[in-house]
Amino acid sequence: MKKSILAMTLTTVLGVSGAAFADTGTAPQTTGSPLTASQWRTVDNIAKIGNEAMQDVQLARVSLFNGDTKSAKKLLSDAQQKINDDKTDWTKFIKKDKKTPVDGDNYIVINASMSINEDYQASDEKTKAIKNANEKLKKGDKKGAIETLKLAGITVVENEVLMPLKQTRTDIQKAIALFDDGKYYQANLMLLSAEEGIILDSETIQE
Repeated sequence: MKKSILAMTLTTVLGVSGAAFADTGTAPQTTGSPLTASQWRTVDNIAKIGNEAMQDVQLARVSLFNGDTKSAKKLLSDAQQKINDDKTDWTKFIKKDKKTPVDGDNYIVINASMSINEDYQASDEKTKAIKNANEKLKKGDKKGAIETLKLAGITVVENEVLMPLKQTRTDIQKAIALFDDGKYYQANLMLLSAEEGIILDSETIQE
């Protein structure tokens, strides 16, 4: 049985406010080497403002598609302000030692979750372990949650959403310039470029 069986027992994680073990629907491509539990990057260590900027980008595209240029202009302004926020120490959120598609750019972690390896085989013991792990995560005990799953023979996968900071800033700036020139279709395409720059990085957590 693959991940589809987990829908009843797992809590979805895509927001920035919490953590849980999630069914991601399809198995993302895994890159890089396995991580140890001590290297686990907590959900708290993500650039929430970068996540918010990308949400503004997505909503701006919807507004442009619907012809709501007033809302699109506001969302573009918000996205630009957030992605260039001087109060944010972006260096804290850089994914280091990782080969990324764009050389010379800093890939920022803007979201994170943990999920179960797609080779997971359902059993009462493992279902109970997942429930216990989620309870530990609610209490902030991420290490305990991972160990609970390992003891039950369940492989844990770390999923991180990475944003190329320089490219995203450039794409948003270009989109605004096109928007100001009344080139709404081209502005939408530039925002699409920003969206397509986002990558999902998945790594297995091992001892």
